[in-house]
Amino acid sequence: MKEKTRNINKKEEENIIPQLVPYKYLLKRSIWTAIQIIIILVILFFFTEIFKFIRSIYGF
Repeated sequence: MKEKTRNINKKEEENIIPQLVPYKYLLKRSIWTAIQIIIILVILFFFTEIFKFIRSIYGF
């Protein structure tokens, strides 16, 4: 019985202690977030250009 409680306590301690994240995972995640930011900026730029084009057509 004592061994089981010790194992449970060890598992809980392992979960509490933060483990090092693999370098490749961080690299993939950072590249993905960078791509998302670039896509958002491009979409915003195109929206402003389309809005200016529509304004020039209708003469607002």
